[in-house]
Parts: sequence; C-alpha cells; structure tokens
Amino acid sequence: MKSDLQTSVGLTARMPYRLGFKAAVAGVCASEGDLDTSYRLLLECLLLNPNFIPAQETIAVNRLLASEPVIALREFKNVLRTNPSSKVGLWGKGLTLCILGRHEDALDTILEMAENQEMSEAGLGLLKRYFGIEESTTLKVSSVIKSFTENLSSNRSKTAFDLVKDIGQSDQSARLKLILSDLLFSRGERKTAKNLLEKMLDVHPYYPGLLYKLAKTSKSEGEDSQALEFLQTVTDCEPAYPDPDGILSLAQSSFAQPEDIEDLKLLRQWCIDVIKNTCIGFEKHEEPQLQPISQQPPEMPISSTNAVEIEKKLEETQSVIPEPQPEETVEAEPQQTLFGEEEPPSREYQEKQLERTRKILEEARKMLDQTKHVQEEPQEEILIDQNSTEEGQQEDVQPSEKNEVFEATIVELEARTDEDVPSEPVIIEGGPKRIVLPTSDLEPELSESRAWSMLRDGEAEEAFLMFSKLLRKEAGIESDQ
Repeated sequence: MKSDLQTSVGLTARMPYRLGFKAAVAGVCASEGDLDTSYRLLLECLLLNPNFIPAQETIAVNRLLASEPVIALREFKNVLRTNPSSKVGLWGKGLTLCILGRHEDALDTILEMAENQEMSEAGLGLLKRYFGIEESTTLKVSSVIKSFTENLSSNRSKTAFDLVKDIGQSDQSARLKLILSDLLFSRGERKTAKNLLEKMLDVHPYYPGLLYKLAKTSKSEGEDSQALEFLQTVTDCEPAYPDPDGILSLAQSSFAQPEDIEDLKLLRQWCIDVIKNTCIGFEKHEEPQLQPISQQPPEMPISSTNAVEIEKKLEETQSVIPEPQPEETVEAEPQQTLFGEEEPPSREYQEKQLERTRKILEEARKMLDQTKHVQEEPQEEILIDQNSTEEGQQEDVQPSEKNEVFEATIVELEARTDEDVPSEPVIIEGGPKRIVLPTSDLEPELSESRAWSMLRDGEAEEAFLMFSKLLRKEAGIESDQ
C-alpha cells in the first residue's frame, strides 16, 4: 500500500496541473498519517488555484489532525469565504471553536449539526458537553437557516425588499439569500431573483451554489455563452459539485479529469468523517484525539515497582546536577556575514567616517543654497561674468605663463586626497579652456559666485581650483603654496 502511495505521489509531479488527482493523493497521505507530504501537495494545489475548494477543505482537516486548531480555524474560514455552503467548512469551524474554548460562538453551527441527520450524533454530543442539553430533550432553539426557512414558508406574502431587509448582514447572509432566491423564482419574480444573485456575485465570485443558479437562469433565458462561463468557474473551483440539472457536462474542468470526480467525492466524505469522529472523541475524552487510534502510541500502565525505579532515577539525576557557577564574561564574537567573518570596525575609523559624511553633507547643502542664490540673482552674475571676461581680454599672457598655470593645476590635483579625486579621468569636451593668471601678486578673491561664473564660461580648471580652496578654507586646512 505504501509503495502504491509513493508511486501516486511521484505521479503528481508529472501532472502538476491536475489538481483533482493531487488533492485526492494528499487526502490518502493524510489518512495514512503522512501529514507533511499531504500538506505539501495541498499547498502546491493552492499555489496554482487559490480557490480550489477540495484543497482548501483538505488542508483545513490536515491542520486539525496536526493538532493546530488555530491554523485549522483560519483555513476553515477561508473555505467559507469561497464556498459559504461548504459542510466541511461549517462543521470544521464549529469544532475548532469548541476546541479553542469559544463554544458560544459555535452555538449556531452546533445546532445546525444537530439538525443534520449525518452529524446529529456529533452535534448533540457537543450540546450536552457545553450547554447541558441532553440528547433526549427536544431542542426549542433552531439554527439560523432552519428558522429562516420556516419564516419564509409562513410569510410568503412579504415583498422581496422586506425579506432581504430581514436577512441583514451576517455570516449566513449568503446562504440565506440563496434560499430566498428559490422562493422568488417560485413566485415568478425572476428578474428580482436574478438581480439579487448578480449582486451577490460581487462579494462571492467563486461561490459554486451561486454560480450554478446563475448558469441555470442564463441557460433558460437563452444566454448560453454566459451560462458556459459560470459553469466553467464552477468546475474549476469545485469539480465534484452536485449536478441535479445535468448542465455541468457542458464545461470541462481545467484542473481535474472526469475520473477524478469520484475520488474528490470520497475525499469530501473522508473530511466529514474526520470532523464527526473528532467531535465524538472530543465529547468522550478530556482532550481531543485528532489522529486515528491506530496511530496513537499505546499507554503503558505504570506498576508500583516501576514507580519506585522512576523516583530513584529522579533522585540520581538531581544529585548529579552541578552547582551553578558564576557567569564569565565572554568577548563578543565577530559578526558573521555572507562572505565570512569580519572584524568590527574600530571606533577611530567610525568617527572618521562620520566626520567625512558630515563634511560632504555640509558641502552639498551649501552648493544647493548657492545654486538657489544664483537662480534668484541672475543679473549680478552676468555683471561678474562681463568683468571677468574684460580682464581676461586686456591682459597679455605668454606661453611660459600658460605652462606655469597647468603645472600649478597638476600640483593642486596631486595634493588632494583620494576621497576628492574621481576614480576615472574627467573628459571635458572641447579641450581645456584658456586660463589667465592675475597680474598682481595677490590671489583673486575667493567667492563661490565667481567660481560658478567661471564654470559657466567653460573655465573648468580655474573654477575647480577655486572650489577646492573654498572647501579647504571652510574645513580649516591651509592650502600648499
């Protein structure tokens, strides 16, 4: 049996899009106790189609068997979001609420279980355990679904608006509106019933019962293409959905083959049986037995001699326990990175990095303020540019002076630190511009606006020197003469 199951698990990898077969194999794995393989297969199903209801129901039961009621409750709620009429989702939600101690929230579901012929034993057992209602007593309180159905039969003269208003907004509103639509169809109010179903489609786009009714209505009105679209969604989400009108054969599921339908029906029945057996076991025992009895380890009775031996072993272990020693300070190990162990940077290095970052931010902020100042006062810069060009035209520069200028530029570039020198050479289009030295022995006035004007005139080297001197002066570093 296990070899056949392993073969089936291997076949699921060859047929990744046949979710019906994969979900059935996952159910068999869960029934055999291999919950991890079952969980993995079900996750693969939901990754390809998050609204595949058989996988949603089975993964919720899987977490129930794994003794994880919190996760199981979340999965059962996901089932009800997709299919509010799912028996597995409804009864599983009620069971997990009882396990978590929230039996009052599960009262309506427990009442509905007690009213169902298949789950009556489990429902009555839970009512007796939590609410003190004996199995022989007649229930005076009905579930929401049963009471609503009885009210419809007694108040058939009410308008559709009043009936919808009575439903309101609740967890059962989708199921109640689906029941109401049957009454409206029977009264001949087809348009009102169809509008009610279409509005529900916005909230529950993958509700098989809703889609099936819409497909049936569309087909009766001659809208075959619309009916086929609804049926295709039904078969993709729930391939084993009941087909009393024989219209599901018009569509073929994209995630299951016809031979998978019977397996999916057996899978749903297995999920219901697990919930029912768990309810009965939960009622009989203090703790729920979430796995089959064959998989539970047998409890060995402890004799008096074994008890004495256990006490002796406990005394020996307590005598062997060493006395607590004072804790020793251990130096912190270097942090492990993706590229291996690295020593933490020294404090001096960190301070230098912070200082360097601060200077860069200050320089960038000043340059930004200067650009704003230049944009606000363009006329003043134009006058400065004209004066600088006139001074350059009046002076006569010899070739030897040009050589001295370029040599000074090279010396100044070499004196800068590695942080200021770019890693790649800067290429200036059009070649170096003409640089004019001042006629007097005094250096030109250091001004950021003048440096900006030089940069606009294409005098990149001289503007670069002036910016460099300004930054050195601001940082308190004396430039080399």
